[in-house]
Amino acid sequence: MRRAGRHRPQRRHHQHRPGPAPAGARRAPAAVRRDRGPRPPPGGPRRADAAQRRAHVGRRRRELERREPGGARRRGRARVGGLDRTPGQSQAPPGRTGSRALRRDDPQYPAGLRELSHPPPCVWALGAELPAVARAVAVVGSRAASRYGLDQAARLAHDLARLGLVVVSGLARGIDAAAHRAALAAGGRTVAVLPAGLDAITPRHHRPLAAEIARQGTLLTEWERGEPAGKGVFVQRNRLIAALAGATVVVEAAVHSGALTTAAFALRLGRPVLAVPGDVDRETARGVHGLIRGGA
Repeated sequence: MRRAGRHRPQRRHHQHRPGPAPAGARRAPAAVRRDRGPRPPPGGPRRADAAQRRAHVGRRRRELERREPGGARRRGRARVGGLDRTPGQSQAPPGRTGSRALRRDDPQYPAGLRELSHPPPCVWALGAELPAVARAVAVVGSRAASRYGLDQAARLAHDLARLGLVVVSGLARGIDAAAHRAALAAGGRTVAVLPAGLDAITPRHHRPLAAEIARQGTLLTEWERGEPAGKGVFVQRNRLIAALAGATVVVEAAVHSGALTTAAFALRLGRPVLAVPGDVDRETARGVHGLIRGGA
């Protein structure tokens, strides 16, 4: 009896240890087995985790491809402002240079920018080498330009390009786009100064125009990548336009137009500012007429 009593606690202790069922034991009913939860997939938990990660990456890739048509960035191709290029290849044709960073100690850093009180420490360029200040003229104006204003900007840019001068502008809607297109159509060169990185051409519907400028002229920005927030970026862009050009021409601008800030920067640098007179009753001509009254 004593010996049997000694072994009882040990038997109760062993009943709590998990282990293989004794030989001949009956399996639990199917309903009980189902309540134990889903069986692990073949290969164990590590393989299941890997499969989940692959599925997540696949979903994420599909989302990004929906946002960026073509998904070029994640299929071995780089995108510069909506323009595809293979890594290591220049975006520009022979005789042009690819995307590059120009620091202030670089001999190719634009000389006109050095005259600013606070020149950018680095700018990024895509396309041809930048022209000398004396060979460049800025043509700027209103986004909400009239037909008359668009025609005058195009005529002016076309004539400048035929004279061998480089047209500088900001790739915005309205006057800027008209000036860029006319210079290209005349077989001339044009420089588009961007308010964002080369990978974030704005407005987006100007990406084809930006691609043509990169082939026949130059895209320039002081932003390495992305689209910076805030209205101040346009003022910063405008100061670069004024500094790159030997003269600035304003074609249609309202009283508070950003084109007038470009003119103000040009005057501060001692560069000539010219203005194209417009309809005296039109809002987008009042800023131009103010420049004319001031001596432009």
